[in-house]
Amino acid sequence: MGEAGENLKDHERKELDQERCHKFYVEDGWYRLEGTQRVHCLLMLWNAGLLYITHKAYNSAILRTLEHQELR
Repeated sequence: MGEAGENLKDHERKELDQERCHKFYVEDGWYRLEGTQRVHCLLMLWNAGLLYITHKAYNSAILRTLEHQELR
């Protein structure tokens, strides 16, 4: 069973479901996610209406990430 305390390495290509993504989000575990996993989680939570941008440190970075993805 995965926990937010685990480190996800590049070679551990685990499928991140909505529940796990939300857990990383609410427990400030973003730094444990590799770049593409982070984007995957952000977009999944955003599309599900579960992305509440409450962390000041993540606020602009999250919005920039989402805008960058939408511009592609």
